This record gives sequence, structure tokens and C-alpha cells, in this order.
Amino acid sequence: MKKLSELEIKGIIDDYKKNLKIKEIACKYQILIRRVFSVLRKRGIPSRLLSKRPKFNENIFENIDNQEKAYWLGFLMADGYVTKNRLGISLKDGEMIYKFRSFLGNDQIPIVDRPNCKGVINQKCINIYSPKLIGDVKKYGLIENKVFRTQILNIPENYIKDFIRGYFDGDGCLYKRETEINPEITISSCSQYILLQIQTILQKNNIIRNNKNYISKSKNCSNFRIRNTKEAMKFLDFIYQNSTIYLPRKYIKYINIKNTIQFPKRKNKTSKYLGVSYVKLKHKFVAAIGLNGKQKYLGTFKLEQDAAEAYNNAAKENSFPDCFMNKIIY
Repeated sequence: MKKLSELEIKGIIDDYKKNLKIKEIACKYQILIRRVFSVLRKRGIPSRLLSKRPKFNENIFENIDNQEKAYWLGFLMADGYVTKNRLGISLKDGEMIYKFRSFLGNDQIPIVDRPNCKGVINQKCINIYSPKLIGDVKKYGLIENKVFRTQILNIPENYIKDFIRGYFDGDGCLYKRETEINPEITISSCSQYILLQIQTILQKNNIIRNNKNYISKSKNCSNFRIRNTKEAMKFLDFIYQNSTIYLPRKYIKYINIKNTIQFPKRKNKTSKYLGVSYVKLKHKFVAAIGLNGKQKYLGTFKLEQDAAEAYNNAAKENSFPDCFMNKIIY
């Protein structure tokens, strides 16, 4: 390796300050490009690249104190990539990339087109260079390797549903066959532990049953699936309630399903109301509701409408979707 004299080092620094290209400086002094960078770094010369990078709010993830921050953290946890000095995301839904850029506080951050393996441009990509921001997201569990993202850390409880909505938009699927009425929820992840935490959160909020495992494991990833109509709609209502940011195509699909889903067929035809049956021996109506795979008795009533009202009250307490509520006629 050629040893540089102090005069040559001074010349490299002067040429760099005169905006001479790194490649031209390397050719001029007959050294490698990385040697030029090494000289500049050792002498404390700031990089022109860093000075040209657009400024943005590097403290945005210092605290998770609104739903937008929780949402984007969940989205990045599912679909983002992190290195020692870079955080980035690539999406086919280009509009979300522009929303993320606005969230960071500078619409001048470059967004580039990214081709697939066949050379067809089908994604938008944004890269953020900030040791401060990367240090902040790591304390929430967003680390370099997706496989090792095993914990959801330090997310305030009142914003956890926004985090799950972001994760669902990043690595989830809302699916409904045209020939079926039942929607299906799927969330995929390289880390089974993240899905276990999401499952526990949903069970704690009475969205899904406590005595059932919703996670299956394949060779490359794990999948969390909800196939029950009632539970699927409870999950969607939970994550979308009072939400201000979401992936539009999934939200539109949710609204369409909610507006078109059929009222569940009833096996018992002794009453026109869900959760109500008529007992001939007593000449009264009995109300009951299914919770965690078991029937819970709600009481006996003279009027069919009172029994239906008891069912509705229990359904509201357990966050049942609107399509599982009785429309009572007096």
C-alpha cells in the first residue's frame, strides 16, 4: 500500500473541499476510493453525502405517544429493514411510502423505484440514514434481523391496537372467497414469538378464545389465522376503531365485508332473535351467549324482546361485531 505524505493528504482534503469527485481524487493520487474515504474520516472531514441528505425529525420514535407512531412502528416491525446506519422500507403500495415520508416531516426525502427479479419496477423504496432514529426503534424490538425480532417492547397499552394494525398492514392478509361469507385473517412472521404476543393481547381483550391456539408453523415462517366469522370481525373492529391511518385497500375490504356479511344462520328456530330460545314447559324465553366455546346462561324472561335485549347487552360487553346484535322490534 502506497504511503501518503502529509502534502498528499493535504492535497486530497483540499481537492475534496473543492468538490472534486472521490473517483477523480483516487485517480489523481493513484490510490483506492476507500483510501480517500479513510483519509477524510481520520482527519475529521464531514461527508458531502451526509450534508446533502435531507433533514427530518430524527426524534420521531423517541416516545410512542400517538397512534401514528405506534402504527408505523408496527408496520416497520413487519415489513421494514434495519442495518447499523440505515432504516428502509419497500412497498408495492406506493402511497404508503409517501405517507411515511410525510410522517417523518420532510417531503424532500428521496423515494426511488425498485425493480423485481425480472427487472419490472413494481415497488417504491425509501431509505433513512440516522443513528439516532435507529437507536430509538431498537428499544421497541425493531432490530436488524427479522428472525430475532422476538418481542414487542415498551408500547403503551392504549396504542397497542395501532401497533397491531400496522403489523397487520405490513405482513397480514384479509381474505374472503366469493363463494363464502366467512372472512379469514392471516398474519405471517419469521418470528413465532411476535405472533404469540399478538395472540395473547387479543385474548386479553376478549377478541379471540383463550383456550385455542391460532398459530401454525411452516418451514420458513409462522402464521396466525382467524377463520371464525365472529372473531374475525371482532379483530377488524378492534384494530380499525377510531383509526386515522391504515392501508386503504385493506380498510376498504373491511368496510365491504362489514356491509355485506350475512347474519349468522340459527339452528334454533323457536325465536327470531339470536341467543334466544323458547321453553314450552315454562312458557318463557331463555337468553344465552357463546363465550370461549361455552354457552353462558343470561336469564329467563316473559317477553322475547327482553331476552334479546339481555343477549345484546352481553354481546356489547364482550365486543361482539354489529352483525351479531339483534335488531329488536317492540
